[in-house]
Amino acid sequence: MLNIILSFCLTIQIQYTIIRYLLTWIFFGKPSFDKFYEEPVKYYYYDDAISKQYQKLQVDAMPLIDPFEKLDYTKLLKEYLAKHGKPLKPISRRKNSLPVPDNISCPRCNAPHYYIYRNNGKAKNTQYRCKVCNFIFGNKTDYLKNIALRCPHCKRVLEKIKKRKNFNLFKCKNPQCSFYLSNLKNLSPTERKLYAKEPGRFKLHYIYRDFVINFRHLSKESPVMPDVDLSKIHSSPYVLGLVLITSTSSLMATLFTSW
Repeated sequence: MLNIILSFCLTIQIQYTIIRYLLTWIFFGKPSFDKFYEEPVKYYYYDDAISKQYQKLQVDAMPLIDPFEKLDYTKLLKEYLAKHGKPLKPISRRKNSLPVPDNISCPRCNAPHYYIYRNNGKAKNTQYRCKVCNFIFGNKTDYLKNIALRCPHCKRVLEKIKKRKNFNLFKCKNPQCSFYLSNLKNLSPTERKLYAKEPGRFKLHYIYRDFVINFRHLSKESPVMPDVDLSKIHSSPYVLGLVLITSTSSLMATLFTSW
């Protein structure tokens, strides 16, 4: 019954559009259909043509998850000594250089401040670089909760290109990525010319949307207060998702086994 009603509604909408165009033609002359229709863009992995407004609905495969790797700077210093035959010296700072606070340490290998130097000079958003593990970091990021997102096709780390209200947009900018080269190869000569003029109309690179969930906001609106406050977890949302999936799968397996 619902399908019949939806079919009637769609038919009425089509008839209304046709009548509107005919009335425009009668009273104002032949209308320009360019403003009502947008030239479709043919995509590489679809047989039909898809309008530009539906680009956001196309979803690529999930990226590879690379958890944040913790290292030990003492072991790295020993490896450096064994490889080069001399110890890695602390940073010798110039007189006019900005000092690094004593409480700053590398979040990756825990190297102290005398192995760390400013990587962006006198910029407001301070950026540091560790001389031991060559890791670049800031002083306002919890790197233990972060994970590296890699392209599933070329294994290159994805770059964050846009920040929206509810998600961050990551893109693989590797020009030698197999995903990009395959999509570029499948373009027709006409599409290649259009891509050279308007590259934004085509999605050839791998793109991933990382949705940001505010657990504290969800907790305030919940009618039942949970036993665990998710806003205070010390792991990344990815780890939380794995825990929830594992617990749910174990529960379902137990129920099916009992049956």
